[in-house]
Amino acid sequence: DNTIELIKEFQASDSWLAPRIKIVSSSGGRGPACRSAFEGSKGELIMCLHADCVLPPNFDSYIRKGLVTQGVLGTCFRFAVNRHSFAGEPVAGLSVMEWTVFVRSGLLQLPFGDQALAMTRQKLCEAGGFSADPIMEDWQLVQTMRRAGAAGGGFIQMLPVAVQCSGRRWEKMGVWRTNLVNQLTMLWFTQ
Repeated sequence: DNTIELIKEFQASDSWLAPRIKIVSSSGGRGPACRSAFEGSKGELIMCLHADCVLPPNFDSYIRKGLVTQGVLGTCFRFAVNRHSFAGEPVAGLSVMEWTVFVRSGLLQLPFGDQALAMTRQKLCEAGGFSADPIMEDWQLVQTMRRAGAAGGGFIQMLPVAVQCSGRRWEKMGVWRTNLVNQLTMLWFTQ
């Protein structure tokens, strides 16, 4: 896609944030991309966000407040599908799917990168960083964090506002088929 070109255009703008964006490159999928970005970063707070997601206003304040809460290993936002991203009418079943993601993320402590996982540099290092696998790097990180939580090390806090994820996958394949593919991928990966 044209993400890098858009970032370069933004860097050329007059925005105060533009000079602070650093572009790193890698090959081999999301895991190597996250690992490369982490290794090239200098900040104390690290966030993993899929490129097709839009953060809520004041996202940084929510993350900072969440990460200073006693016992928090990391944070994630609630998940929502951006209804405005559909070419036509939004597909059926989105609200049910969003609710199941809420339950999975909150009760089962299983958020993913489309929920903007965030943690301190120290916690990420303690968790082993990002996997070099081409996919499921976020799932592996969350599994490590869940094990730490089960051992009394803390929990992943879901923040009270939502990240808006593009609806293109659900528009293309439908809610149930997309979620079936996701679940089968997780099952395959655990083997």
